[in-house]
Amino acid sequence: MDDESERLEIDARLRATFAPPDDVVDRVVRQSLAGTDRKRRSTFVWVFAAAAIAMLIGTVTLRQRGQGQRQPAASSITIVGDGSMLVVERNDGRRWLIGPRQDRLTQGNYVILISQ
Repeated sequence: MDDESERLEIDARLRATFAPPDDVVDRVVRQSLAGTDRKRRSTFVWVFAAAAIAMLIGTVTLRQRGQGQRQPAASSITIVGDGSMLVVERNDGRRWLIGPRQDRLTQGNYVILISQ
């Protein structure tokens, strides 16, 4: 199946679509170089500036709101030492016992396997 002619036809149509006529290109270039759209450009600049200021205000507002919601953790910790053992207790009831590392003895540890 030879579809080369169909490809060339599609390519020609796409090129015609994306390549405007010369008079249109000349008109667009002349208008852009002439600067006749000063009012339109100034309106665009003002709208862009207003949008930038609104985004800046929104960002600052969200950042301040996020900082206002943060509250420092108001929990007190009690630490009691008894020899080489420390007991750390919080107001919410959590407790940690901290002591020296105990080396486990290997004597007396065993595993019993029962086959069924």
